[in-house]
Amino acid sequence: MQLQKGLDKNKSIESEFNHVKIDFNQKVVQELLKQLFIIKEIVVLLETYSHELTSIQQLDYLEMIHESVQEMTQALNETLEDFHHEIDR
Repeated sequence: MQLQKGLDKNKSIESEFNHVKIDFNQKVVQELLKQLFIIKEIVVLLETYSHELTSIQQLDYLEMIHESVQEMTQALNETLEDFHHEIDR
């Protein structure tokens, strides 16, 4: 009886851990895809219209790409931190 309760508890913990892993993966993918889409669109704009843009405008677009990369990094770091907190619980 005790052994069965222990096994059931381990299965519950394993199931919860798997749920946390799935949530973690989904959150990371969503955040990274959003930022990658923004970067892709800016690159397309630069490729298409670079001959019509001033140097300052081109730098502005490059800054937008830089900001998106920073947001991706921040989102990934926050997600990793959340994941570690969930594991430690």
